[in-house]
Amino acid sequence: MKYLVTHDGKDTEIDVCDAGADTYALRAFGRTITLKAHREEDGTLTLRDGFELWRAPITPREPLTVLNAREAQKRELQKNDKKASSGWEIKSPMPGKIVAVLVAVGVEVKAAQGVVTVEAMKMENELRAPQGGIISEVLVQAGQTVTAGAVLIRGKAV
Repeated sequence: MKYLVTHDGKDTEIDVCDAGADTYALRAFGRTITLKAHREEDGTLTLRDGFELWRAPITPREPLTVLNAREAQKRELQKNDKKASSGWEIKSPMPGKIVAVLVAVGVEVKAAQGVVTVEAMKMENELRAPQGGIISEVLVQAGQTVTAGAVLIRGKAV
């Protein structure tokens, strides 16, 4: 399972695989490390890689945030919502084909209102406005193919 670990304001993605018997394979920074993990009675986490031993006291003084992939995506969307106070964009989450454009320039939309439908892998995905506002640009039309990350719609907050 992939996790996003934040410590001292820095994000790192770590892939953790259960290797059995309190043993885990961690992949990060282009390396794989196999660790044995044990939680002590005092709450300290002991990690051993065969040669080195780390004792990690988890205390409120050293905040550590660990998010799974879904929580990390939700946090990123929330960050984008805060940045979007003056404007926002709808990007294609995957390559696909535009099935329908549900808005036009100048139309006022509500938060979570559907604005464009993208078909990918034989599934239609309705993309929604991250917040209420006015549509300022429609950059696609029905039938057009798009790449992952392509900006489809832009809006301005009201």
